Amino acid sequence: MAIEKHGFTLTEKPMSPQAARPPAYSTPVFVGTAPVNLLNDPSSALNVPVLARSYDEAVAAFGFSYDFENFTLSEAIHSHFELHKLGSPIVLINVLDPAVHTEVVAASVKPIIKKTVTIEEQGVLRNSLVVKSADAASTYTLGTDYGVKFDANGQIVISVLGSGTIPADANSLSVAFSKLDASGVTGTDIIGGTDDETGIRSGLDLLEEVFPRFQHAPTYLAAPGYSQEPMVAAAMVRNSQSLNGMFRVRAVTDLDASVRWNAIAQWKQDNGYRDERQINTYPMAVRSGRRYRMSTLYTGAACATDASNDGVPAESASNKPLMADAIIYSDGTEMVIGKSIADEINAEGIVTAINFTGTIVAWGNRTGAFPDFRDPQRGFIPVRGMFDWVENNFAIQFWSKVDDMMNTRVVQEVTDGANIWLNGLVASGYLLGGRVEFLETENPIADLMQGKARFHFFITPPGPFQEIEGIFEYDTSYMNAFFGA
Repeated sequence: MAIEKHGFTLTEKPMSPQAARPPAYSTPVFVGTAPVNLLNDPSSALNVPVLARSYDEAVAAFGFSYDFENFTLSEAIHSHFELHKLGSPIVLINVLDPAVHTEVVAASVKPIIKKTVTIEEQGVLRNSLVVKSADAASTYTLGTDYGVKFDANGQIVISVLGSGTIPADANSLSVAFSKLDASGVTGTDIIGGTDDETGIRSGLDLLEEVFPRFQHAPTYLAAPGYSQEPMVAAAMVRNSQSLNGMFRVRAVTDLDASVRWNAIAQWKQDNGYRDERQINTYPMAVRSGRRYRMSTLYTGAACATDASNDGVPAESASNKPLMADAIIYSDGTEMVIGKSIADEINAEGIVTAINFTGTIVAWGNRTGAFPDFRDPQRGFIPVRGMFDWVENNFAIQFWSKVDDMMNTRVVQEVTDGANIWLNGLVASGYLLGGRVEFLETENPIADLMQGKARFHFFITPPGPFQEIEGIFEYDTSYMNAFFGA
């Protein structure tokens, strides 16, 4: 007998994941050196991309030191989380190898003060310590005779244990150790590569792993302390063109800060810093007595600007605070220039800094491709950034359509969805206009038969207010004010 249902029938529908949406922030990637001696396992941080969402996460992964000259990732961490107060993630890649980039420090006698010995050098590898009596006749054991910890300054503190064999009246110890030698890290280490046999990546090649690991498409790529080397800058640009076969990244590079302002344009041309996805920064900066590479501070300013616009890179970081007290050359000499000279530098595709209203700001809207290419798409930093951002997020948002049935319904879904998205960007002011079309002329039957479809984006990002001109005229008609007219 057939059963006729009467009353409620209850079913559940499986959860459908929401389509990906662009994050409300930019994700910078920094490749450099870290004080990994502060970690329990210093080798664990070698050539491994780490996504840090906070200052504490970054320090836990890489340690921290104010010795920015040697530990460039500490500079990046400090700028991102402390100076610019960004609550967005940062990706960090350390290439300093504690098994290779080290220096052996011969034994020396150090005083015991209040049952402790402090080693003032930075970068000391804890496991390399050899502690002996002052006359080197007795060798002491970690955990039995002495303990070891790092103080707030990253210096090793050896504590004499009362239960050990170090004499209570001893007033000094002989200490030998190895320490990190960041000067041994070269541009070749930053560039890295991919092992042909193992497939293991290092250096800049690890950018390929950022999205698969974290589902964050990198926005900016920086290597402060090394990007002033032409071969490093060229590798950064090369890696920025097509990550994972699709994503675009912008390389924030330093120019040689030892070169004076009147020669930097020629240096840029001679060394090939001329790509549209290259933001050239120059020279260096100082804040609260600490020196920073310009690429570090500019990346922070750019991320802060993007964050103020929902993560959309439509606005230039030019004329935004640079978190600097002075602009300097690499020898520490202050570079004091006015707007006219800064404009000359900008006209060569170089971002610098000026102090026009009492605050030092980034100054310059042009990509490295300028003045070779003057069209907005290749010449303006925010316009180039918007093209890259729209391209990246088109792939992310509509990834779920890959391998769907390629029929007219799905084509229309992609077209309509993309147009709705662009309309939202127009309404928010991030585009002046935009549309997506599925054109017959770009989709021949032979390609459609092979599952290949092309969607044509027409977009116009707003350019920056590069020049505002006021026209002033003496108007004699206002003389009638004397007569009440």
